[in-house]
Amino acid sequence: MAEEITKTVPTQEPDTDEFSRLELLAKWFRGLDDPVRLGILTVLRRGEKSVEELCEILGMKQP
Repeated sequence: MAEEITKTVPTQEPDTDEFSRLELLAKWFRGLDDPVRLGILTVLRRGEKSVEELCEILGMKQP
């Protein structure tokens, strides 16, 4: 079984372009590591909102 697993795991390192894309993707996901940001995205999926409306919906004060 272990022999089968090692045969399917790629041994080649990601190339520079692929690594750059992976870094960009990781940064993008770090940007979503905030409940407020996720809340904003969730609300905006339903349509446009002003900052005032977003603050009201999310129970926040406008900065």
